Amino acid sequence: MKYLLTVLTLWVSTIAYGQDTIKHFITLGDERKCKPYDGYYYRVAFKESDWWRVKDYYCTTRSLYRDGVYKHKNDKDSFYSEQGMFFYYHPNKMIMKKVRFINGLKEGLAKEYHRSGGLADSAFYKKGLLYKAHYAWDSAGNIKIKTHLDDEGIGERWEYHPDGKVAGYGKIVTGYKQDSIWTYYHDNGQISSIEQYKDDSLLSIHCFNADGTPSKDSCYPEQMPEPPYNVNTFLGQNIHYPDFAREHRIDGRVSVEFIVDIDGTIKDVKAIGGPGGGLREESVRIVSLLPPWKPGKSHNRLARVYYTLPVSYRLEY
Repeated sequence: MKYLLTVLTLWVSTIAYGQDTIKHFITLGDERKCKPYDGYYYRVAFKESDWWRVKDYYCTTRSLYRDGVYKHKNDKDSFYSEQGMFFYYHPNKMIMKKVRFINGLKEGLAKEYHRSGGLADSAFYKKGLLYKAHYAWDSAGNIKIKTHLDDEGIGERWEYHPDGKVAGYGKIVTGYKQDSIWTYYHDNGQISSIEQYKDDSLLSIHCFNADGTPSKDSCYPEQMPEPPYNVNTFLGQNIHYPDFAREHRIDGRVSVEFIVDIDGTIKDVKAIGGPGGGLREESVRIVSLLPPWKPGKSHNRLARVYYTLPVSYRLEY
């Protein structure tokens, strides 16, 4: 966390459980309560009659991440379900997402935005289920997904390559689940895989190379990148504990986000949570040095995959 000592001095001093206020740090992903060094968000909740007004802040920038209202449960610090409009923000303070809830279920038009401000996703919901239409765009404004549904949430979805060519097509049933035959394509137009689903469960899959011949490799809808070496061993042998962090007894866990590109190289490394004192910078340095991985695949096509890796630092006192 950049400027850790200043930030924690200001925030930790306010962590007190009053009757109508809750304040604590929470993790990225599962959003569990945690110690300050492991926090990605800082939560402040105020009780308003039978409701909790919740505001979550990024620990790194202290800017607002989420703002919304929850129903109150009998337990003082439990939030039963989302109610009304929720607003989410990127660390650069640009709007990330806005969505309306009724009793914890999405309702009406929900929109998501890229950090640059461009529209990323637009979809209609009824009682938490997608219906009517769903569209998604990449950061350059190219269409990625187009879905047309009836009032029961049944319809068709098209997926697209960045150049506008169809990347996949198939049937959607209630709950935005894949059903029947789905066909995916390489960027040259050749079929990459034919997959059969029943209510979102894969029944069969057949994969094909870019030249149209059947693939002899193991075939799955999604294959995550894999390092051909022990990552923990590499980190342990090459990491350098920053002098400032050691002298000031700063330790904890840094979450590092990066992309495994289609050639397996590690790119766009960023520290997205964790303590400061040089630990975030060291984590970015050491992850940037990781040798190439076996790249990931999506429907038998090489794919760029976002990955998050925790880098832990511990001092013995």
